[in-house]
Amino acid sequence: MSAAAAIDQISLVDGEYDNDLLLKIASESPTFAHMVRSSLEYLDSSGDNHLPTWLGSWVEDRPKTQVQLVVTQHPDFTIDED
Repeated sequence: MSAAAAIDQISLVDGEYDNDLLLKIASESPTFAHMVRSSLEYLDSSGDNHLPTWLGSWVEDRPKTQVQLVVTQHPDFTIDED
């Protein structure tokens, strides 16, 4: 099995939470789904537990605003749906 196929096998479902938005975005964007699954694979294999990935910034007509995808297993950085 290739590394890409192994990444595609990582489930994005957690029965404890409502993951509808994550699943919807992942189904609409193979790029996003691959980024999430690659991040999970990295966390599982690296010993690291927090991985922010910079996606872009806005600086015109507003304070500098950044967008990140954060995948974390660090207990200080996890949030609840509420």
